[in-house]
Amino acid sequence: MSTARPLRASLWLALLIAHTGGAWAVAPDMAAYDAAIRQARDGKYESALAMLRQMDTGGPGSGRFTRDHIRVAGWAGHSSETAAACARLPEPTERWPADILGACARAYREESDWDRALGLYRQGTARFPERPEFAVGEAMTLSAMGMPQAALDLAKRHPQWIDATTQRRLEGDRLAQLARLAEAPGRGEQERYRIADQALARYDDLIARWSALGAAASLDVLRLRLDRLQVLAVRRRHTAIIAEYEALRQAGIEVPPYALHIVADAYLASRQPEQALQALDTAQTADPARGSLGKGPSSQVRVYALSESGHPGEADTRARQALEEEPIWIYLAGQPKRQANDERTATELAALSALRESGGEAHARAQLEALQARAPADTSLGIALAELYRGQGEPRRAEWLLKRMETLEPRAPALEAAQARVALDLQEWDQARALIEDLRARAPDEPSSRLAARAWEQHRMSELRIGADADFSSTTGPVGGNGVRIDALQYSPPLSDGPWRAFAGGGFAEASFAEGRGEHRWLLAGAQSRSRGLTLDLEASMHRYGQGTRYGAAVRADVDIDDHWSLGASLERLSQDTPLRALRNGVDADRAATRIQWRGEGGQIWRLSTAAMHFSDGNQRWDLALSGRQRAFESARWRGELGLDLAASMNSKEDAPYFNPRRDFEWLPSLRLTHTIYQRYEARLEQTFLLGAGAYTQQGYGSAAIGVLGYGLRWKASDTFEAGIQASVSSRPYDGERETGFRVLLDMSLRF
Repeated sequence: MSTARPLRASLWLALLIAHTGGAWAVAPDMAAYDAAIRQARDGKYESALAMLRQMDTGGPGSGRFTRDHIRVAGWAGHSSETAAACARLPEPTERWPADILGACARAYREESDWDRALGLYRQGTARFPERPEFAVGEAMTLSAMGMPQAALDLAKRHPQWIDATTQRRLEGDRLAQLARLAEAPGRGEQERYRIADQALARYDDLIARWSALGAAASLDVLRLRLDRLQVLAVRRRHTAIIAEYEALRQAGIEVPPYALHIVADAYLASRQPEQALQALDTAQTADPARGSLGKGPSSQVRVYALSESGHPGEADTRARQALEEEPIWIYLAGQPKRQANDERTATELAALSALRESGGEAHARAQLEALQARAPADTSLGIALAELYRGQGEPRRAEWLLKRMETLEPRAPALEAAQARVALDLQEWDQARALIEDLRARAPDEPSSRLAARAWEQHRMSELRIGADADFSSTTGPVGGNGVRIDALQYSPPLSDGPWRAFAGGGFAEASFAEGRGEHRWLLAGAQSRSRGLTLDLEASMHRYGQGTRYGAAVRADVDIDDHWSLGASLERLSQDTPLRALRNGVDADRAATRIQWRGEGGQIWRLSTAAMHFSDGNQRWDLALSGRQRAFESARWRGELGLDLAASMNSKEDAPYFNPRRDFEWLPSLRLTHTIYQRYEARLEQTFLLGAGAYTQQGYGSAAIGVLGYGLRWKASDTFEAGIQASVSSRPYDGERETGFRVLLDMSLRF
């Protein structure tokens, strides 16, 4: 609250007050002095100041001119010049008149010299209790010094001088301080949340009360609504932030840049990256210096928003620009040693995320590992690296790293969310449930908490899988043609949130052969247990394929040794892999199989599998297969993968009524190109191109070339629905006769 400017008559009288004290050392130019007085009296402060500066030499006897200099400089609004003149006054402050005391206190406050300003205001209150400007100035200074509660207490002691508008401003300052306390990283999580909730309750109460005052308090209500956004950000209530922002926009209110940065972060956390970019652009237009792309959280939000809105290349470019502007080290006031710049670390994480999205996953991993090695106590780096490991199929490595981070920040929501998702990948259901329940209680609005909770919800859903295979090969070939096979399998939700779930399904297969049409229908049911490192399936089945009703059973087990090695084994009575032509001719088969798989970094997968089948006609078949996949290249939209498939088989019986080579061997190198047409969070549309060429050798028939050409589409609509179609044309020999086949594969997965 500023004091009223004195009337010109009062100004004239003040400037003519006789000087008391020592004599002038130099005879004054009274004509110039009179001219300065007239200029000040007429409101021409700059002209008056120009003259008074020459008279105010600071020497002995110049106190009169210094006081006049202070008055005029204060009226002109030159706080820096006023404060400098105040420092030259020879008399002690106890002898300063009220107007000089008030002018100097105001100048010191405007120059942020809080201690001097507060001392003069308090002296003025004691010496001139009838002057309101001293109590008001003291309250404003206390608030500016970060003591708004003391300012409010002072206002309550002087209600006759501190009006309602000023009291509302002080109340806003007190709430703003509470908001800053809630943001302070040095406080514990629960303490910060308690302070934030206390501030939100007070904000809501004051907004409701002051809104009832109408236009008189409209600016104060607007300030509260804008400041409230900061507290909502502490509590991660992004939906509330967006709702408030949109309400302000509908009311025609221009939101300042600092609040737009909060809004942009809320939009990004709510998976609305385009709106986040729009908010950042608006902030930049309103305040190019503060709203620029350069340093700080806003640049990180922009990088993430560009990446998540489908502009990975631009995100990578902006990330590089932000890194150039963000120093590695900073110097804090009062700290002699340099400190690590936390914003640099956050910017590096944003840059690495953009690099991954633009196809540099291997490079991003190497850089992130190097960063984490240099700063092992930085939990944000550790969590980011663990999430990368988990995404690349290394949950145990991620678990180990997160355990290290737990010793630093055991209750950090982002850490617990990462641990929960790793626990789900490792099939540690009890651990995942405990972590997610804690997150829901403490930080339900954190984006990482929501992702973890969503993953838990998916785990608890039912799951339906459907697959279809249509083969349009020639009916005269040994494996038949014009065939179709459909499988459907549904899993129940986990039973009592434990490792077991039930499943049931069925299907049919049919194809044409030289001797007629073959059909096979089956139903199956069973239970699956999923625990750490072990997945076990127990299955019973019923089959009809022209020989009455037959019953089968199967046991399958998959064991994960570590992140790289896994084993599998299965035993089947009436195997689903029995050739349909064998069933058509009354021959069934039992099967035993094993496999060992190795998964490396960068998309490497190698699998060695063996199988033995015992046919009811006495034939014994042994299969051996080795398959490998290696990622060749990757960019923002394209991914290339090299494949190699080797397979050999041997049968003990000849002249069986189904394709039964005595011995054969096949090798097929291939190239698969995957193009991402569209991607937005979990939603993705991809097309694949497959090209393979190799050779097939069959005992008694020699060797011949084989080839395959394929095209496919895969659509993942959400984290609960995915479907794909793959069409391929192949050419290969069977018993020395070349067959050309056209095949279409369909698959669908739905969680509900």
